[in-house]
Amino acid sequence: MNKFEIELLKNAFHNLQNNGVAEAIFQMKNGDDWLYNSEALKYLAEEGYISVSEDFDPDESNVFVITQPVKYSLTDKGVEYIKQYLKM
Repeated sequence: MNKFEIELLKNAFHNLQNNGVAEAIFQMKNGDDWLYNSEALKYLAEEGYISVSEDFDPDESNVFVITQPVKYSLTDKGVEYIKQYLKM
């Protein structure tokens, strides 16, 4: 996994440890941030590590839409990956 995918997983896992809820919100900071993290969210969702809100579209180009936060949740597979490979 790349650093963007790992960071997204860690953020949700951190919320699970602190709040008991395995979800997080990604908020874009700039265009590059959207480019890398939207692809990371797409990959993680396709591979079953997270579930992402239905309105998420990694190919979105409308600035108003991509500036909105994206909510995602860890799946059991995502939690197991973090515990096994990231030693959290």
